[in-house]
Amino acid sequence: MGKFPFFSMKLESSANSVLRILCICLVFSCFVLQPVLWGNQANHTVFLTESDVVMGTGKNDYGQLSVPVVTQSSVPIQSNFGVREVASGWYHTLFLMWDGTVWAVGKNSDGQLGDGTTINRSTPVQVVDGSGNPLGGVTAISAGDDFSIFLLDDGTCETVGKNTTGQLSDGTTLNRMNSVQVLDAQGNVLEKVVGVSAGANHSLFLNLTVLFGHQVKILKEDLGMEPQQIVPVLYKS
Repeated sequence: MGKFPFFSMKLESSANSVLRILCICLVFSCFVLQPVLWGNQANHTVFLTESDVVMGTGKNDYGQLSVPVVTQSSVPIQSNFGVREVASGWYHTLFLMWDGTVWAVGKNSDGQLGDGTTINRSTPVQVVDGSGNPLGGVTAISAGDDFSIFLLDDGTCETVGKNTTGQLSDGTTLNRMNSVQVLDAQGNVLEKVVGVSAGANHSLFLNLTVLFGHQVKILKEDLGMEPQQIVPVLYKS
């Protein structure tokens, strides 16, 4: 049996090994496992079935299951249908539709739903751009604790919500109620992104050759990074 080429590479150092494994995982999540069929944070879990129906279970105290009359559920209950991809944050849920729009539900105290307000929602609202128009052309989504990432079909990204550690990558630490473009270290729009992933309070952006990230504490001494960044920094292998 032939070896999978990614795993036949020589492990040159612990830093390089971990970074390469991270890249492999992101590539698999972007190109092998799409569409994302589940989303999980600490308080609730959502599942996307083969028939594009979303099922949710767990806490629903902020309406994050998109079923207003239920406070919590120990078995999956249907919340939405016609969904391409789903992602869950700490108390909010994102739905990527087949038309490239995004809808969000749940807690919105930091603007993480991206509807231009900080009002909690128990029924989905549409994510809007910085001008207040519906955000379109979205190909992938990811949800952090209190923020959201949207990958667009032109290879750029938009983010919204909490930004106290610079996780929105707009060059500031200001929370955002409307989505903003992700910038690079020179203040230009970050381009050619093919994958995104949100951690609790950090973000990762992937293209086919380089990996950018925020506030990554693991291996920060090996990489020469500060404890947190407000614009993407390049991981070097």
